[in-house]
Amino acid sequence: MSNHSTLDDVSVYRLDPAKYAKIPNEVEDALRQRIEELATLNEIGRAISSATKINQLIQLIYKQTTRIMEVSAFYIALYYKEKNELQFIFDVLDGKRQRDEETTRKFGKGRTEYIIRTKKPLLINQKPHETYKKLGIVSADKKAKACVGVPLIYGNDAIGALVVQNYTRNYAYDEGHVSLLTTIANQAAIAIENARLFEKLQEELTERKKIEKRLKERNVDLIRAKKDTDNILNNVKDGLFLIDQDLKIGSQYSAALEKIFEEKSLAGKSIITYMRHKVPRKILTTLKDYLTLSFDQSIDGVSLQMLNPLSQIRMDFSKGQSKSFSKYLTFDFRRIYNNDSISDIIVSVNDVTEQVTLAKNLKESKEQSKKQMEWLFTIINVDRQMLEEFIKSSEEEITFIKTTIDRGTIQKSIDNIYRSVHLIKGNASMIGMGFVAEQAHLIEDMMVLLRDQKSEKREIKENLIKQLENLFDIFDQVKNLIDRIGNFHAQFRPTRKHETDILFKSISNLIESLNQRYQKEVDLDYSEYDSAIVPHHHRLLIRDILVQLIRNSMYHGIERAEERLSKNKDRKGCINVSNSVKDHFFNLTLRDDGGGLQLDKIKQMAIHSGAYKESELNKWSKKRLADLIYLPGLTTTEKTDITAGRGVGMDIIKHKVEKNGGSILIESKPDMFTQFTIILPIKK
Repeated sequence: MSNHSTLDDVSVYRLDPAKYAKIPNEVEDALRQRIEELATLNEIGRAISSATKINQLIQLIYKQTTRIMEVSAFYIALYYKEKNELQFIFDVLDGKRQRDEETTRKFGKGRTEYIIRTKKPLLINQKPHETYKKLGIVSADKKAKACVGVPLIYGNDAIGALVVQNYTRNYAYDEGHVSLLTTIANQAAIAIENARLFEKLQEELTERKKIEKRLKERNVDLIRAKKDTDNILNNVKDGLFLIDQDLKIGSQYSAALEKIFEEKSLAGKSIITYMRHKVPRKILTTLKDYLTLSFDQSIDGVSLQMLNPLSQIRMDFSKGQSKSFSKYLTFDFRRIYNNDSISDIIVSVNDVTEQVTLAKNLKESKEQSKKQMEWLFTIINVDRQMLEEFIKSSEEEITFIKTTIDRGTIQKSIDNIYRSVHLIKGNASMIGMGFVAEQAHLIEDMMVLLRDQKSEKREIKENLIKQLENLFDIFDQVKNLIDRIGNFHAQFRPTRKHETDILFKSISNLIESLNQRYQKEVDLDYSEYDSAIVPHHHRLLIRDILVQLIRNSMYHGIERAEERLSKNKDRKGCINVSNSVKDHFFNLTLRDDGGGLQLDKIKQMAIHSGAYKESELNKWSKKRLADLIYLPGLTTTEKTDITAGRGVGMDIIKHKVEKNGGSILIESKPDMFTQFTIILPIKK
């Protein structure tokens, strides 16, 4: 049954009594019923355009429905999706409205919920409870002998249900009643939504009047300012114009349209031509098809509303060759009828850029607040001494990077910047500040790209500088968070033993994290490490060296459990850290019981890098080949991740040690161990 049925549809039934005197009574009754149904639909249709209150509208729907159907019980329920609730806004039993008709309940498994969930009509003419049981419906209603219910559909959603029941006889309803109620429900859904909007508008108008009253009570200047504001809003906010069948803008449109559209003299212009280059081509094609359909009377208007391609759209504008900007606009299209045919489309357009931008900023602000809260919890759980050392060490590296950027020598200093970023990443990983490590790893990716790129480096360099500035900003935020928590950490000078315990606790946490990442089983043994003999001025250097060597052993040295077992080794690997003092030199030793240095692989990678020829390397000793691990960019790893694979870790250690006047010794035996001994002078 069409939503556009009118009494004119039944003109074919205006019979000549003399000519058709022998028409059977049942046909005459059917015609009479059809005429009455159409009249009812007309009545409800007129109500949609005039009723502004939901209660008034629903009473009329009930009254008209009972004229053409036998009704013992009638109710309308609305579904509030965001609350997952049903509200029974109208409930009549035996002609009397129920006192508790405004009841609300959670969306469950009842008959009403079934209709809303399936979005389909439900017709039952006998033994309703048997049908309910088959359909999985839970219903406490024991009286009904026949029932018909239809969903209230608005857009693609079921916003409620309309249900009619008969308590006196079976087979009280048929498919015709279903069709009738469906048409009524479709009209009711639109009317209810319109009434809701109207009531909301009334509330807003009421509130506005209250504000205006308060303003008037204050003083004349405020009243004048309010009027000026109203004038601005009335003249700027809404753009209204007509589109004819040639898709051209009409001669009359609101003054606001030229401001919204950023163009004057719009009359007579094709809307398609105007929007070209302002929206994507696909949207433009869809809009043209949509407007063409809007002039087709066979297309339902409600369905067209759902297909609106410009319900919210970003439009790009340009002024001159260099200046460009965007707006977010909403469009609403409505048909205008003249002598029962569509003459024009009236378009309402609003600029919602401010709301969209505000929502975007609010979302970003929430994400930033959430991110900072996560950072705060991380910082709180880091030992104060370790945190201070991390900040101090990182600030030294950041100062160097900033100086390099200011001098414009990034390209020449790429290896040095790489070392600094890699150190920051390693130390951040050790104390659990993954968000810093991830940003540093991203920067490493870009530096590799910049180093390897042969041309078009400008854009890469600009992006690299942007990401470095993001890293600087993260550190500023971290320092601000530390200032905010103030004295949260205990204010005391830690002992050497405490410093050592904290250091190796952090290293143990790093090892455990890498165990999980690489499915390895590795223990740390630092029983032969004496914190009392560590030179204080080498404290941060030793920490940096340990972090890099630990990561190197975990990634390159110690094998996975299954590989170790195949070599008749213990399932678990072990990293031993020890120290000693001899002849005014401090010795730091790290030994792992892994696979040893892969000299053949190191040799092949050196050849592949182009730095050395195979004939040259064939003459080298094993010790000299082992020293290739310090070569920047050389790595035996085929896959790069946040832990290793850049070929920069050992380069950092060598650079740091030599800068402090020290040296490194390497010992290794295949499938047995690798040992690094760092020798640093003790300053007097």
